[in-house]
Amino acid sequence: MARLPIYDPARTFNSASLTGSYQDVGAVLGSAAYGFVIYNASNVAVQISFDDGTTDGPIIPAGATFDDNRNTWDGRTEDGRYCLPKSAQIQIKQVTAPGTGSIYVNVKRS
Repeated sequence: MARLPIYDPARTFNSASLTGSYQDVGAVLGSAAYGFVIYNASNVAVQISFDDGTTDGPIIPAGATFDDNRNTWDGRTEDGRYCLPKSAQIQIKQVTAPGTGSIYVNVKRS
């Protein structure tokens, strides 16, 4: 029997609320994720953390996209690995001064 993916509602963060400290973007993951896309639709660069702010992750420039989607065309994971563990907390902080626009995180999990 096929295991269907769960598509979480988009996690949204308004860039006007950004600070130099990490802030939560949505709730912790209820299960491991095997794909996500972050759209930085703001006019500021942001930095992401996937472990509750313990480790700095990628910087996403203003207007850019960060895509970690481990799916093949048929929808199965490439090698059975997940890109974010269950209970991961996505956090965000500013790299440049706050501006306008939002950051959107779309997660696909098991």
